[in-house]
Amino acid sequence: KKEGTAVLAGSLLYAFCGYGIVLAPMHPYFINPMIYLPLLLLGVERVFHKENGHLLIAMTALSALSNFYFFYMLVILTIIYCVIRFCTMEHHSWKKELGGCLGRTLFFSLTGTAVAAVLLLPVLLQFASDMRSDTNLGYSLLYEWSYYERLLDQFLSLTYSSSWTYLCFATPALLCVLLLFLKRKHFPGLKTGFLALTALLLLPAAGSFLNGFSYAANRWCFGYAFLIALIVVCVWPDLFALTAKETGKLLLLLFLCGVLLILPRTSGSGSAYFALFLVLLTLLFLTESPRLTALLPDSLRALGKQGPELALLFLLCVNLCANALLFYRNNMDNHLARFVDIGEGLSSLEQSASGMANLFLENPSEFSRYAQDIVPVRNDTLNYKAHSIHYYWSLSNGAVTQFFNELALPFEERAFKYDDLDNRAQLHALAGVRWYIQYDPNKYLPYPFHDSKSFDYLGDLYYASETESYLPFGYTCGSLISRATYNALPYLQRQQSLLQAVVLEELPPDTTEAPLSFTDAPIPFEISHGSDILELEGSYYALTDQAEL
Repeated sequence: KKEGTAVLAGSLLYAFCGYGIVLAPMHPYFINPMIYLPLLLLGVERVFHKENGHLLIAMTALSALSNFYFFYMLVILTIIYCVIRFCTMEHHSWKKELGGCLGRTLFFSLTGTAVAAVLLLPVLLQFASDMRSDTNLGYSLLYEWSYYERLLDQFLSLTYSSSWTYLCFATPALLCVLLLFLKRKHFPGLKTGFLALTALLLLPAAGSFLNGFSYAANRWCFGYAFLIALIVVCVWPDLFALTAKETGKLLLLLFLCGVLLILPRTSGSGSAYFALFLVLLTLLFLTESPRLTALLPDSLRALGKQGPELALLFLLCVNLCANALLFYRNNMDNHLARFVDIGEGLSSLEQSASGMANLFLENPSEFSRYAQDIVPVRNDTLNYKAHSIHYYWSLSNGAVTQFFNELALPFEERAFKYDDLDNRAQLHALAGVRWYIQYDPNKYLPYPFHDSKSFDYLGDLYYASETESYLPFGYTCGSLISRATYNALPYLQRQQSLLQAVVLEELPPDTTEAPLSFTDAPIPFEISHGSDILELEGSYYALTDQAEL
């Protein structure tokens, strides 16, 4: 148990690390795992010391109820902590204590998970059907070289970030990490944890694993931040008892850090150099603190040991403020673009295609959808009795993703985010799209929409066109084709076939496939490309930004 100034320093460093500075305003719920992790680990500590497991049960349940995605990361980080902590603890009977600690920790953790099962299980079932969990994403064995060149810069500042790697630890974090490894026979658990988590930061496979086997992303680096904060708390007293030999080694190591910042092709950022300067200033202050204290007035000298600690806290706060100011100064426009002015949130939601849809819906109780050429307000249909074809949620129906893939429909980003059905008439009909909304009546109007009418809504002019060629929410079909027949068709004929027959994986016995007719006509074409285009099963992938096809 640690107390006093060391805990305050570690808390400030953890709360205002790069992860917190960047993501607290952008995605406030990303801060939840930062809150839960220390409490989870405290619950583990109590169980390891044979105290009650109430805290571990409560925090496991809260983490699982809060967000299954971060719960997954928290489980992995907690397992890593348990393994390292148990292996570096003193034991009277190693085998006996292993069974007891493992059994109690599992029991209380599973109990907490069971408490949250009422919400966790439905989410996991949905996740199991989500195509994101089935996607085989390729990634290289290592990140690009620039990632490793700038890793020290990322440790000290927020100028560079890649793969959601937001570190940015204020002074004296770097000093404490270096001093940690100068203490050869001390803190084996912290050393092991630092090496293990740093190794995870270096490998894309680890980023993918901690991101649910999706693309490589280090959104788990709040766990790394907690480790750095814990190192600061534990090493803090040693900062004020440096030997001349340790001071010399630290100066040499900080000089090497400066060289590492200079070596990359782009060199280090100004923010990183400023942070390194503060680290050097901290070391200088720690070395010369007795002489500096003698120069202080009697009123300040009376603080005794607290004087140097408060001065170090002051440098820490200066570094924290500088990190936030430098980041937001350089990224102000990008961040502000995500927000609206105070008091305008509701009106920005109302001023959307979904809001004005009620103006032209003749019978709101009748189900029909609308499409639009307007950039949508994400998921705005939740506020109105209107139905669109755009979507943006963390989880999606795997059948919808399969539908998009089989018809070569483009996603805006990935399977959980799409805006439209590529304005294809057959697919609009299948989806029950009756209306098409535009800002500009002179722009292209997809077939078979017609009779554009104008509507004034909250000061903006919208144009809505209608079609009679759409299917209702529920309909029947008397014709069948097999999956094999459907798969053999080109994309354009697949979407035509869906208006003529239902696709079954296997046809029932004594069933005849429906004859299909197609209206598309082939247009002669020729495809040419260079070696920087990869052709794979009829699709083409650009390998470089300058690729041409």
